[in-house]
Amino acid sequence: LSSNAIINATEAALIAAGADVEAFKVAEIVDDPAETFEYTTDVVVVGAGGAGVAAAVEAFDKGAQVILLEKTGAIGGTTATSQGMIAGYETYKTKEQDIHYTAEQMYHNLMNNASYRLDPALTTITVTKSGETVDYLHERMGMEFDDTIWTYYGNLQMMHVVTGAGPAMKTAMEATLANTTIDLQLNTKATELIANEKGQVLGVKAEGPNG
Repeated sequence: LSSNAIINATEAALIAAGADVEAFKVAEIVDDPAETFEYTTDVVVVGAGGAGVAAAVEAFDKGAQVILLEKTGAIGGTTATSQGMIAGYETYKTKEQDIHYTAEQMYHNLMNNASYRLDPALTTITVTKSGETVDYLHERMGMEFDDTIWTYYGNLQMMHVVTGAGPAMKTAMEATLANTTIDLQLNTKATELIANEKGQVLGVKAEGPNG
């Protein structure tokens, strides 16, 4: 069955119904450009996943006016569907249970687990900030963690699990954002970064439901 056969059959059906076939063949072009809006703010964060929401909240807490763009209709990204598992050392949970190990031990645990193929600089940052990240999610984002600290990904008891996993993380982030003045714009996709001749980013172009 070809597309021409479908077209011919449709035309025959329209003629049989007494319709004006020629009128259907004329496509009307409507020029209706989306309205353009311009916003001025201190910080624009692109993407409202776990990292984006945390960045927006941190900027807000430091006194910045923040716009948070999210191309889908909800925040959370892959964080919202994750297991809610986060590694960390010297967290409020490990201290409660008298579980102690150093950043160096955690670093080598992660590197050994990946046959030392991880980027050393990025792994160092991840490990150094891991404990305070867990505490931040608990204290600032209101996320609760299970009491059990697991030994996945090596032999250190370092894996913390958010109670309720990804969906609970999403709920906590939504509640946190609701208590700020962060301008969350859903269904709004960033399309271009605006930069000066030095490559410094000055703004963002985006497309949303209203323009």
